[in-house]
Amino acid sequence: MIPSRSAESSLDKLIEECSEVIHVASKAKRFGISNYHPKTRRKNSDALLDKIMDLNEAIDDIKKYTPRPTVKEMADEVVDWFNNSTIRLQQEFTETDFGQLVIYHSSLGQQIRNRFNLWYYPWDERLVEGLDVSDEHPDAVSMRVIEEVWRRVKQ
Repeated sequence: MIPSRSAESSLDKLIEECSEVIHVASKAKRFGISNYHPKTRRKNSDALLDKIMDLNEAIDDIKKYTPRPTVKEMADEVVDWFNNSTIRLQQEFTETDFGQLVIYHSSLGQQIRNRFNLWYYPWDERLVEGLDVSDEHPDAVSMRVIEEVWRRVKQ
C-alpha cells in the first residue's frame, strides 16, 4: 500500500510507477508478453500486471489530493452550455418545474457526470435499503448542479 504523506510525494510515486509500467511494457513488447525473464523465469505478463496494480494504487492515492470541482464551478460551465443551446431547449428547461428537474438526470446529468469525471472522485457511501443516498454520490452532485443552473437561468 502506498503511504499518503503529501500531494508531492504522491505525485513522485505516480511518476515512478508510470515509468516502471513503461519499462516493463517495453520489455514485454520487445521479448513477448508470454515470454519470461531468462534468470528469474518470471513471465512478462505477470511482471506487467504487478506494475499495473502498483500504478493503480498510486492513482488511487493521488485522487485524495485532486479536489472535485465545486457545484458553483460546474454550474458556471453548464450555464455556458445552456446559453449556447437552442432556444427550444432553453425554453423547455426554464419552463420545467423545480420538482421535475429529475427528468434531466439521464441527459444533462450524465453530461455533467462525464464532463467533470464525477465517478472518479471518492465519496463515502451511505446505503439505505441497498441504495447509495450519499450527498457526494455523483448522481446527487450532478442533480445539485442542475438545480443551481435552473435557479440561475430562471433569474
